[in-house]
Amino acid sequence: MCNQSSTSSACIPPAATSASTLRHRSPPALLCEIEPLPVKSVADEIRGHKDLHRVAQTAPLLLNLPPAPPRRILRLLLNHLVDAGQIPATAINEAVHALFGEPNSSAPNNSCAQNSEDAFDTLHQRPPGLPLDADNNSRDPQTSRDTNFRHPADQLPGHWHKNVLGSGFIIPFARLNALNTCDRCVVAIARLTSSCNLGVANGSLVRFVVLVLGPVKELKETKTPFEIARTLSAMFQDDQFYSDARLASSDGHFRDAIRKYLARETNPDPSEQAPSPESIIDKTFARTGKFAGGLIADVRRRYKPSVYKSDWTDGVKDPRSLLKYLSTTVWLFFAIIMPTIAFGALDDDNTDANIGVIETIVSQAFAGLTFATFAGQPLTIVMTTAPITVFIDVLFSWCKTLEIPFLPFYAWTGLWTALILLVLVVTDACYVMKYCGHFTEEIFATLIAALFVSEYIKPLIHVYEDSPTDVFLLAFLLATGTFLIAMALLNFRRSFLLKPIIRQLLSDFGVPISILAMTAVRRIFLDVEAEPLKVPDRIGIVTTSGRSWLVPLFDIQIQYIFLAAVSGALLATLFFLDQNISSMLVNKPENKLKQGPGYYLDLVVVSIIIVVQSVFGMPWTHAALPHSPLHARQLADVEEYEQHGRRYERVIKARETRITGFVTHVFIGLSILAKDALGLIPLSVLYGFFLFLGVGTLDGIAFWDRILLLFTQSEKYPPNHYVRRVKISRIHLYTFVQVLLLVLLWFVKSNFYLGDTVFNTGLLFPFIIALFIPIRLYILPRIFTPAELHALSMEEEENVSDSGITC
Repeated sequence: MCNQSSTSSACIPPAATSASTLRHRSPPALLCEIEPLPVKSVADEIRGHKDLHRVAQTAPLLLNLPPAPPRRILRLLLNHLVDAGQIPATAINEAVHALFGEPNSSAPNNSCAQNSEDAFDTLHQRPPGLPLDADNNSRDPQTSRDTNFRHPADQLPGHWHKNVLGSGFIIPFARLNALNTCDRCVVAIARLTSSCNLGVANGSLVRFVVLVLGPVKELKETKTPFEIARTLSAMFQDDQFYSDARLASSDGHFRDAIRKYLARETNPDPSEQAPSPESIIDKTFARTGKFAGGLIADVRRRYKPSVYKSDWTDGVKDPRSLLKYLSTTVWLFFAIIMPTIAFGALDDDNTDANIGVIETIVSQAFAGLTFATFAGQPLTIVMTTAPITVFIDVLFSWCKTLEIPFLPFYAWTGLWTALILLVLVVTDACYVMKYCGHFTEEIFATLIAALFVSEYIKPLIHVYEDSPTDVFLLAFLLATGTFLIAMALLNFRRSFLLKPIIRQLLSDFGVPISILAMTAVRRIFLDVEAEPLKVPDRIGIVTTSGRSWLVPLFDIQIQYIFLAAVSGALLATLFFLDQNISSMLVNKPENKLKQGPGYYLDLVVVSIIIVVQSVFGMPWTHAALPHSPLHARQLADVEEYEQHGRRYERVIKARETRITGFVTHVFIGLSILAKDALGLIPLSVLYGFFLFLGVGTLDGIAFWDRILLLFTQSEKYPPNHYVRRVKISRIHLYTFVQVLLLVLLWFVKSNFYLGDTVFNTGLLFPFIIALFIPIRLYILPRIFTPAELHALSMEEEENVSDSGITC
């Protein structure tokens, strides 16, 4: 705390870099300390509730204030308080002196005011990169007079550290003689139109500036500006309030956001509380000791009337949410229909048209509608995937070799798979997934990303080898153009061009825009051959080969029905692991979902879907990567922030809905009637889309970040949590272990046949994934210490929720 004769001010940022005290010295005499403070519970403190209620009623608000130097922002807030009659006009100069000090102060004992401009240069350097706002906008400070803080007169001196700092907000506070006639503090709030770096100690980007002023005279400890600042800090750290405040269109909406926050804190609804990682592990994956205990818990949680209703109604009256639903539905349609047609074409070739594109589209529509309606986690996307396509190919090879009718054997394999999955559900077998932590998830997600990237490279190599140069060049142009346009539009939300809403729309609709653009480019080169998507020749719900939809289940000998139990057990293992790992990535705490997971309920729904698909001879489906976690992220509002000089994104508002999955699969079912339009899309556009999915999956995977460290100059390592806590050599050793396992998984996933047998190595894929669990539990602890494993398995920094700087 800094005392300046009759005035004082102080500061507290809510997140310190560690629990230990960090000291920063600035020449010649400024000393700041960052120290952890206990989290303030507004619900448990009467004074905190009263203070926020008063803020909601009387605090002057300045919404949509253009970014400006800190001194200018504070003067606007002070003038607003004067206009509202809450402080006298004589308090302005005293407040500015308390908050900023006098650059040429002659007070020899006032260490906080000495050489404050030098203190700013030491502690408030703007981190590399452009300043970004909470809507992922950016603004170059060198091109805007309002955001150029390099001039000393506009810089923030050392005392500005004495504020409450947070991710997206800063709360300066001070005590003034001019307010000694008052017995309470006054508050004013400003929201900037875009976030910018105001020179705070930790380099945070600020969207809100909240000013708290109080009298110098003695007050109750619960009424001091310090305590009120902490109360406001607790409110702004609430993700729901922060999102509501950021999107508030008027003063009334902003005040309603404060009241809603108070209502949530004082009368919390247990069903709306976001599950913690510990509760997910300890409760969802715990053995209940009862028959189908986990399933019963999922049904009670996810089919609770209020929860299930909210899955359909949340956001339907909110224009911003409706826009998100629309953009996500369009994105999902293209993200699902294109690989569905591609895998259907492969099944057509591999099974002599017993299963083809029509069956695949109908299967996808049925599975998606059923899962979106009844699943425990509707954000998960079920699809037919590459492993399933390979498995169907292997089954067909077995049937040809053993002279078994394919479709009946296929159907019985699916029925055995569904039965085994149901047995796993009623025995609470999902408890083993609690041992499948970040170590396995990272390898699996990186493999999926690598496979999608390879689906861009391999087809283009084949085109290069088998086609004329002009055909290859066009295919390369269309594939690469699709990827580049989609990536450019995805990142366009960070630009400073156009309006924020237009940037967001272009970002959300980037994939369909890129596909349509490259389809139009193909029309320019009609004289060059370009293979289109393989759509069905027939229109309507008819099978590809003209066979009956119902499979003759008993046109097969009894011994082969039991033989199908072997292939069913292999397939059930694949479904069990892939389904649960994909769902775990959707339910990651970072996605901030509140309704809770439904692992057992999801497996039951998938089992029912498999039964129907098997009886009708349609391709099987299960949870797919990367579509499932990308679906959750596509629906969310995210905020970009800088940490350690790098840009990251965090979810500030999650949306959980069944609408997007349901509507998407309605259109997928109707797409059979639009075969001519789909047939215009070049197949090479699909390659570029696969590359986009692969690169998008790698973003945010800690394993991939550690792989990049192997090729990074050591001086350029980001000072993140594991770099600061684990020796570099140990980090590389941990990465090397994961790389070895990734190579093993890729080797198995290559799907080659062993000699002249019908055994395909791809069948071992689920067993290799299961092998990672004992490796993590029993082998890694012999190589690494518990502290090292903990740091390396953390996806993000563990932050102290409330901390402080005193000067």
